[in-house]
Amino acid sequence: MKQSTWLQNYEKEVNEKRNNNNEQKKKLIPILIIAMMGMGIIAAIAGGAMNTPEGRMGMVIFIGLFVIIMLFTLLMLKIGKKKNVTTYTRNEVMALFQSDSDVEQFDSEMNRAPIQEVTINATTTMFMTQNYIGQKTTSSGDLRYSFIRKQDIDSFHKNKTGSTTGNPVNAAFFFDIRNNKQKVIMNGLCDSGKQLDAITEMLTIANPEIRFE
Repeated sequence: MKQSTWLQNYEKEVNEKRNNNNEQKKKLIPILIIAMMGMGIIAAIAGGAMNTPEGRMGMVIFIGLFVIIMLFTLLMLKIGKKKNVTTYTRNEVMALFQSDSDVEQFDSEMNRAPIQEVTINATTTMFMTQNYIGQKTTSSGDLRYSFIRKQDIDSFHKNKTGSTTGNPVNAAFFFDIRNNKQKVIMNGLCDSGKQLDAITEMLTIANPEIRFE
């Protein structure tokens, strides 16, 4: 099967951004830790910590603790660099494809502006193309996508919850979209009733037969 050029470009962009961020952190974090350790040592010496055996032992423990923190931080950065953050989106996209024509259709639609787009919370946008409903989410600084086909949409279910914004009166809503076998094929959280209305309007356009429950 053909490769999706949109997916390839997405993976390249996300991985390059993550690698650049990791390199910046790898340079900056040790400098910050050393600076904090230096200020702590200076303050301890000024307070007379080196004048007693207990004080000198405390200084050794203090320095050792900062060394452990630095090593642990560098290890976490190394692990984070190896993590493939594009796997989720790749799995979502590949699930849409059964033939080369599916790949061509998807790339064509994703390379055009969406028909409709709704911001549903601080990190997520929901959008519609000719054949798909998608969600674009920023998670831990990384961009990821999820997709469903319009033709698979059967019903929409919502559940009211407490405010997720600074306004305690503004209720939020969890929601899920299900297929005709009642399997959840997409879910999410919208920050307000206004955003919920925008989602339901978009889904009604996507599939006029959708049931709201």
